[in-house]
Amino acid sequence: MGTWIAFIGYSALAIWLGARAARRAGDSASGADFWTAGRGLSGLEVGVSLSAGFLSISWSCVYAVQLFYWYGLGALWLMTIPWLCALGGIYWLSRRYHGLDAFSQPEMVGQRFGRRARRMVALALAFVFLAWAGAEIYVASNLLAPQMGAPRWLLVLLITSVVGVYSVMGGFRAVVDTDKLQYGIVALYILAMAWLAQRGLLT
Repeated sequence: MGTWIAFIGYSALAIWLGARAARRAGDSASGADFWTAGRGLSGLEVGVSLSAGFLSISWSCVYAVQLFYWYGLGALWLMTIPWLCALGGIYWLSRRYHGLDAFSQPEMVGQRFGRRARRMVALALAFVFLAWAGAEIYVASNLLAPQMGAPRWLLVLLITSVVGVYSVMGGFRAVVDTDKLQYGIVALYILAMAWLAQRGLLT
């Protein structure tokens, strides 16, 4: 019962964030405010949103832990260190993007190579991130199903519906706001697990 309460509470909070983002966008919700949050997000907000993706359930709490079980500290070279290097490269390149009048990778490609190239990149990215989202939802459903006593297909449907509702309501700002919420929850969870593990090792 407790897992259901937490699930419903989180879902309600995420939908509320979507509604709040929609109210902030106002009448321009179908334009720049919807797709780019009016380009008014701070670097910290965007950084936390990106970090939340790497603290997701399947990425950090399943796959990374599994690698450490298999290979011990050597797993740092399989995922953690390469990703830190990749993120360092993204940070270095981000300073070069500030002067570009583009918000997304397809826009950048389109400005240089034309509309056809922009469309191809957009379709490829859509496929990649839809597959990633599907994997995240599948893993979350598998983890929650035993705790909630519900079939996996129902949880897939519920999670997908919640994500769809707040995304359609509030656009990019809603996605970033829910990412910040996710970051806080998962970061606290990881810190709590590390504290409990330390206590277990010391006792």
